[in-house]
Amino acid sequence: MKINEDESEVSAGYSGKKETNGVKILQGDPKKAIIKLSIPMIVAMSVQTIYSLIDTYWVSGLGADALAAMGFVFPFFFISMALSNGIGIGGGSAISRMIGARDKAGADNVAVHTIIVIILLSIAFTVPFYLFAPQLFALAGAGKATGLAVAYARAIFLGSIIIFFSNVANAILRSEGDSKRAMKAMILGGVLNVILDPIFIYTLNMGIAGAAWATVLSIGVSCVMMANWLFFKKDTYVAFNFKDFRFEKSIVKEIFSVALPASAQQLSMSLSMIFMNYIIVLVSSTDGVAVYATGWRIATIATSPLLGMATAVISVCGAAIGAHDYIKAKAALSYSTRVGFLIECVAGAFIFAFAMPIASIFTQSEGGTPHN
Repeated sequence: MKINEDESEVSAGYSGKKETNGVKILQGDPKKAIIKLSIPMIVAMSVQTIYSLIDTYWVSGLGADALAAMGFVFPFFFISMALSNGIGIGGGSAISRMIGARDKAGADNVAVHTIIVIILLSIAFTVPFYLFAPQLFALAGAGKATGLAVAYARAIFLGSIIIFFSNVANAILRSEGDSKRAMKAMILGGVLNVILDPIFIYTLNMGIAGAAWATVLSIGVSCVMMANWLFFKKDTYVAFNFKDFRFEKSIVKEIFSVALPASAQQLSMSLSMIFMNYIIVLVSSTDGVAVYATGWRIATIATSPLLGMATAVISVCGAAIGAHDYIKAKAALSYSTRVGFLIECVAGAFIFAFAMPIASIFTQSEGGTPHN
């Protein structure tokens, strides 16, 4: 999207809203911006990883079939995350570039388009996956775990619009440098999920479906918090005007030009996981899928810090590119690559060293009672 310099100066004061602290961070020193924006997201991503593992811990108390069912659903949940994260990255990158170019009106317009796109995409995802869930998991080789997989998956699929909105709203906050509030929303959802899991699964006797509904409800609460900031409290830099919304093909094209490559990697991983599950069932049993899926979740401990840093890079580099300051963009990318490599080396060594004791946490008794 081309931006006229004179229009940029005018749009910087669009709607009379002053630049927030987050926007000032984006426009400041790139190294400081990377650190200030990445630390909250690393914390948030780590909490999300921990709650995912705790989710697995409680479900493992229901037996191997329940854990296997989660393993069969995980790649499809990963697909929803890939699609929503991709749109969030595409929209967030475009918003950051508008902010860097001091085009407030452009940033607002991209934000509205991003929300509209994600709502339509979530509907397109939910309907077929919910309706054909039994056939889907039967084809995936779930076997005796098919019923449990369907029960878990249908709750997740019904909550897809919440999951999609959560990822995009979080990306919009990050795109304007507001990673602290993005962190708060993610941590709230994670902590609430940890609390609700045993209540829904065991106290309310909802079984594996209870774990899914605990996840959906927890993310829903985070969505309410972010929706309040974005649409009602309106103290964010970007503003939303849906009443005067006009579809612009160029904006959608710009969002997808980044979203598609960003989604491709995660989508390929999702497809490989589905394929691996099928192979494991052929050579072993559904119990093997339970082991494989649990191993994947443990491995995410090592990658979560890097993902947190990556979210900061998108915003900082986007703002620098929007301002045509390519030296700053290169500096941000180079610095984050070095720091990220060191963090990943430490995280990888930690997982390698403590893989056995971490994995042993998920050993459960046949009676369904968790124990260490």
